[in-house]
Amino acid sequence: MKKILTIAFAALLAACTNTPTQKVPAAEAAPQVYENEYIVKVGDLAPDFTLSLTNGELFTLSQQKGKVVM
Repeated sequence: MKKILTIAFAALLAACTNTPTQKVPAAEAAPQVYENEYIVKVGDLAPDFTLSLTNGELFTLSQQKGKVVM
C-alpha cells in the first residue's frame, strides 16, 4: 500500500512540476521563490492542475472544490 501511495504522490508531483504549455509573459515567467526553493508557502492555495488518470479521465484540481483530495 505504501508503494502505491508513493508512486501516486510521485506522479502527482511530476505533473505539478511540468513546464507550462502556454507562453507566459516575461513579467510572470519567474515566480517568487520562498525558503527551501518552494514557490508556494503554508497557507497558500494549491496551484490548479490537470492530469490524466490511468482510466483516461482527466482530473482537474479546481473541479474538486469542497471535496477532500489527497
